[in-house]
This record gives sequence, C-alpha cells and structure tokens, in this order.
Amino acid sequence: MLQLHTRMNDTIDPRILERLNDIYASAGLILERLQDQTQESFVSGANSQVQDAIAYRFAIIGEASFVLLKKYPDFCAQHSDIPLRDSM
Repeated sequence: MLQLHTRMNDTIDPRILERLNDIYASAGLILERLQDQTQESFVSGANSQVQDAIAYRFAIIGEASFVLLKKYPDFCAQHSDIPLRDSM
C-alpha cells in the first residue's frame, strides 16, 4: 500500500486513508459509468442501473466525507484543499 504523509510528515491514520480511498474509488467509478452516457440518455433513465450505480457511489462519497469531517476534524483542517463539505 502506498504510504502517504501529511504536510507535517506524520503518517496518516489508516482509517483516514480508507475513507479517502472510498472517495477516490467512487469518483473514478462515477466517471467510468458516465463515460459513454450523454446527459440526455442519463437523465431520461434509459439505463436505470447506471443511475442507481452513480447514486450509490455519491452516497459512499457523502458518507466518507461526513465521517472524515466528524471523526477527523484536525486532518480536515490541515487539508482544507480537499472539498469534503461540498461532497455531502
């Protein structure tokens, strides 16, 4: 596993890394699912499985962001460039 460090060179808690990975993986899957979709085909609900998968991934992003903000406020303050509040 890639070992990340904070700006102060402290190792990041693995539980934080897990939540960040949830966000990163979900964002990647959202982009992957939308790659062959037009806005019209997505909004029309032509493929409800794609809509459901994307909604689920946004829920994962929101939950991971919520946990980070509530349980790890110091980390969030140190990394204010990560838009966690915008993802809830």
